[in-house]
Amino acid sequence: MKEVFLTVGPRGAGKSMFCEKALELDPELVLISRDKILIELFGTTGLSPYTNDHVIGWKKMEKVVQSILKRIKVQIILDCWNGFPEERRNLTEFLRTCGAEKITAWYFVTSEEICTKQRLTRDKEEGPNGLANRDWYDAVYCGAYKRDHALFHSMPVDVDQGFDEIIRIDPFTMHPKDILRLQIDLDLIQ
Repeated sequence: MKEVFLTVGPRGAGKSMFCEKALELDPELVLISRDKILIELFGTTGLSPYTNDHVIGWKKMEKVVQSILKRIKVQIILDCWNGFPEERRNLTEFLRTCGAEKITAWYFVTSEEICTKQRLTRDKEEGPNGLANRDWYDAVYCGAYKRDHALFHSMPVDVDQGFDEIIRIDPFTMHPKDILRLQIDLDLIQ
């Protein structure tokens, strides 16, 4: 079977970390990461919205997906941004045209507090250096991150977006082995 696990969740939810752990458990899985593609192409994920770089990265990701789904049997973890229901619907339609037979949403339900903390930590590691008032920066971005989290979860993730199954994941209380075991058990039942 050609199966795709699509990560769905707000920024800072631990999606990439969880995917890397899943890959360690099952090296047969193929991980396609939009962020890794952007880093490979441009050296960063922090691209200007006024350039075409995001589109170039997306097109490369699509080519990789098409190539991998030509295999007879494959399980792909597709870790890419898909914040709006219409984006998820378009992405699942694309995956079906490439041959995906089963698409499972890995829906990350990480708390707002943890997502905000993760993003602030990442910003401090990767963000601009030499900010005169770090407390001001944290306060401004903390509010923005909280609004981002609320907005993401205000739009439902459901099967009418093209998913065969939706698995809710809190990567800070769950381990990929539990999700992968659940997936194997469900496949045996069918």
